Order: sequence, then C-alpha cells, then structure tokens
Amino acid sequence: MQSTLHGLLRDELTRRVTAAGWVVDLACDTEPGSILLGAFRRQVSDNFWAAAQFWLQNWNAAEEVLQVSGTVAVSYFPAYCLWPLLVEAERTELNVDIGELLDPPDPSSEAIIDPMIIECKTARDVPEAAEALVEPVLDLGVAWVQRHANVQVLLDEYRTGGLRFDREIEAVPALLAASGRHSEARSALAGYLASERREVHRREFKRFAFQLDRWLNAGGVVPDAPTEPADAFAFDHDSPTRQDYARQRQARKEAFEAVRENRSGRTREQLREMLKTELAHRGVGESPFAMEVGLDALLAQDSARTTGSCQLRGAPGLLPGRNRG
Repeated sequence: MQSTLHGLLRDELTRRVTAAGWVVDLACDTEPGSILLGAFRRQVSDNFWAAAQFWLQNWNAAEEVLQVSGTVAVSYFPAYCLWPLLVEAERTELNVDIGELLDPPDPSSEAIIDPMIIECKTARDVPEAAEALVEPVLDLGVAWVQRHANVQVLLDEYRTGGLRFDREIEAVPALLAASGRHSEARSALAGYLASERREVHRREFKRFAFQLDRWLNAGGVVPDAPTEPADAFAFDHDSPTRQDYARQRQARKEAFEAVRENRSGRTREQLREMLKTELAHRGVGESPFAMEVGLDALLAQDSARTTGSCQLRGAPGLLPGRNRG
C-alpha cells in the first residue's frame, strides 16, 4: 500500500510542480523504495537554482500511511555538478523546511524546529496532501532562495556557526572549489582536518576529503550536470545476511587478485576495465570510488617495488562498509 501511495503522490507532486515551471531533478531517485517522493529544480539566476524535495518520514513499508515533509533549498549549479563526484549523492547548499517558510521561527530561539509533516492514508488523500506540500514551495520558495543565492552569503551562513558542523566541513570546501577558489578550498579542508573535531574522523568525511583532493590535483574541472541518480537514498527491507556480505567480500578479493596477477604492462584504464570485468563475472558490483582506491593500491605496490620500499598496509577488498553488491 505504501508503495502504491508513493507512486500516486509522486505523480501528483510532479504534475503540480512542473506545471509551475520547475523541472524534475534527474540526480535524485524518487522511485518507490526511496525516501524521496519528488525532487525538482528551477533556475533563479545565472548559477543558482531553487531545489524542492519531498521526503518520506516513516520508512516502514508495512505501514499503510505516508508521512511526508518538504524542503526548499539553494543549489549552486557548479556544486550541483561536483557533489556526485565527492559524495556519490546530490547535495544542496542551504535548505529550509516548508513549515518554516509558512511560519518563520524566532531568529533568537535555539529550539530545534521539527519538520512539517503531511499524512496521506488513501488514494483519495493524494490531491489534498500534494497541495499542502506544494503550496509553500510555489508561493514562498523561490523568494527565499533568491535571498541566499550568493556564494559568500552561503559561506557566511556556515562559518558563523549557525549550521551543523558536519555539513559545514563539506559545504565550505565544496563551495570554494566549485566556484574556482581552489587554494582557499585546500586551506579550508586542511583547517578542518587539523581541528581534531570528532566529525572529521568519520569515514564519510575522510572519503569526501580524499575525493576533493583528488579532483583538485587533477585540475579541478567541474563535471557536467548529473543526468541520473548518483546513489539512491533507499532502504532495503530484504537486507543481505552476514553470509551474503562474506561471499561478496570474497568475490571482490578474488576479482582484485585476478587483476593483480595480470597487471604487468597495463595502463590504469586497462586495469580499470579488467577489474570491472572480473567483478561482473563474479556477480558483484562496486562503487567508482572503491574501484579507484583498488587501482591506487595496485599502482602503489608497483611503485613500492620499483623504489624498494613498501608503504602499502594491506589491499582493499575493496572498501569495508562502502561495498555494494
């Protein structure tokens, strides 16, 4: 029932929002099973877009009711193109709950604002639920985005400490990098890494820092805009067992070893294609980031053997906790 309502509400949201001049955000997955029911964009200036997203708040597929919230966000277009490379998902730079658009909170209050949630229990509820979600976006969303559509304004929002630090440590370097301020992006990233805050030790941030540094070292060319979801915001009710994960790890290890044994004289591009083939042959997938780390390990081993000093501390299989079957 929840899957059916998801599809009905997504279609109704799409009809209403696109009729007002917005476009569907191709970088977001809104299929049933995702926590997103709709994602849309509308350009407000040369490099800034308004983004509207509608989120499922209750994730139990056995429940028959949908509880949905919505946000409006500022999206800096060069960063929109860069985020999937850095975090394998789409991000926005600043967002507001649609409830806050309708009833702005007291700026002096430090109280946590709960999202406005709209319930949809049956197909008959879909039009009313869609109207309640879409109305604040169309009436107030673009004006809110236009007030914040400036890179320096966004940087100041984060640096004044009013927003979550775990978002700041990624948003600030990404904004600086996407806007061409590469040396400032490196300095900001180095400063966060040196802060010793617990947030900078999380695997997600370490991965972000690695990818940003790799991109900057490669010349910092902003990619094209995404045309499909980089990584679905989804949940799987048939989760793999521990044995499934063990089999996947072993298959990845075997694929890596097969490439290692036949790597002599091959370029990185050839090794990448070999690894893809070996993984596909064993029926397992791998994220692009993890594949690049695997290739880094191979090349590091070759370099260490050439110089006579091995600095590699083990080979990936490929990345614990990020592998996908």
